[in-house]
Amino acid sequence: MQKIYWHGTTSKKKVQSILKNGFNKGTWFACHLEDALEFGGKYVFAVVIEWEKKIKTWQICADERIPPDTILRVEKFTVEKIYENEKPSSDFFEKEECYAHYSKIKSRVF
Repeated sequence: MQKIYWHGTTSKKKVQSILKNGFNKGTWFACHLEDALEFGGKYVFAVVIEWEKKIKTWQICADERIPPDTILRVEKFTVEKIYENEKPSSDFFEKEECYAHYSKIKSRVF
């Protein structure tokens, strides 16, 4: 089934290379935009990928080269932090894995 997946990267140089050459086998794509931003970088690709396997996690790994003509768009995101709770407790989150995820990503800066 064709679906839009997301891939984030950190540099404009990498963006230009991907637009020219596509994505290499073994590239990771997120199922959700916010994951591509948090784990990839501020430049985010929207890519149409045909994926027949059952998706068991929040991301997929390309098992073949993904050509550049599958790219729908690339966007650059910037963040303006308005507020951040400096010491949220683990009971602040419904599930422990959400707190672990937050702890890993809160130090990322774009």
